[in-house]
Amino acid sequence: MKNSVLAVITSLAIACVSATSAAAQDKNDLERIVEQKVVRVGAVNQPPYYSQDLATGEWSGLIPEIVERIFSQVDIKVEYVETDWGSGVAGLQSGRFDLIGAYNATPARALAIDFTKSVGQVPTAIVTHAQDTSPFATWDQLNDPAVRIAAIDGAVTTRAAMAVAPNATWVLVSSNDAMFAELESQRVDVALTSQPAIMDFIKARGGGTMVIPQPLVGNPANFGVRKSVDKELVYWMNIAIDAGGYDNSITTIWNKYLPKE
Repeated sequence: MKNSVLAVITSLAIACVSATSAAAQDKNDLERIVEQKVVRVGAVNQPPYYSQDLATGEWSGLIPEIVERIFSQVDIKVEYVETDWGSGVAGLQSGRFDLIGAYNATPARALAIDFTKSVGQVPTAIVTHAQDTSPFATWDQLNDPAVRIAAIDGAVTTRAAMAVAPNATWVLVSSNDAMFAELESQRVDVALTSQPAIMDFIKARGGGTMVIPQPLVGNPANFGVRKSVDKELVYWMNIAIDAGGYDNSITTIWNKYLPKE
C-alpha cells in the first residue's frame, strides 16, 4: 500500500514538473520578456548604430537610445549581446538575443526571421572633393553621363541609386576601400554609399564633403526578431514604434545620429 501511495505521489510530482516546464516552453518571446523584465539586444560595435565603451562595457548610439526609449516605458531592462551583422539571423534563431536593430529587411532574411516596421530611413549619400557641391544636390543632376560615380557593385544602396540615376557614368567596385580609392585618385567625381559610411570616411580621412541628394533615397532600418507563429513581439514592437512617432521621440533620436543635411 505504501509503495502504491509513493508511486502516485511520485507520478504527480513528475506531472507537475513536466507541466511547469511545458508552460515555460509555451511562453512566447513577449511573455518571457515581460515576465523576466529583460530584453536582450544583439549589438554590433559600429557607430552610429552601436558604440561600446571599452573601458566600461557600456553601449550607446542610435539603436541603444531607441530601444531603451521603447522598453523603459514598460519598465523592461535592456541587455546587450555583442554580435556582428553576418551572425544576426543565427543569433536570433538560437536564442542568443531577442532583437537586433538597424537590420534591413530582405527577402532572404525574411525566410528565417521576422521584422518590425521601420524606425527610420538610412539615407544614400555621396562624398566629393569638389569645392562646389551644388551640381550634386539632386538625383536629376547626378543622372548625367558627365557625372562619374564610384559605388559598390551589388550593394542595396547602389541598386537603389542606379534606379534613379541610370544615365550617370557608374564605376562599380568590390569594396569601400576600392570605392574611396577611385575618389582619392580623382578618377570619379563622387563616391556613393550609405550616410554612416560616408560620415566614417570623412572622419577618418579628414576631408571631403558629404551631400545627401534630394529627394531622399535610402533603406529602411528595422528590428529583426525571432520568427514565431503568434508574432506578438512584432505586434507590440510596432505599436511602440508608432507611439515613438506620435511624440516624435524616435525621430529626434534618429536625427541626432543621422542628420538629413
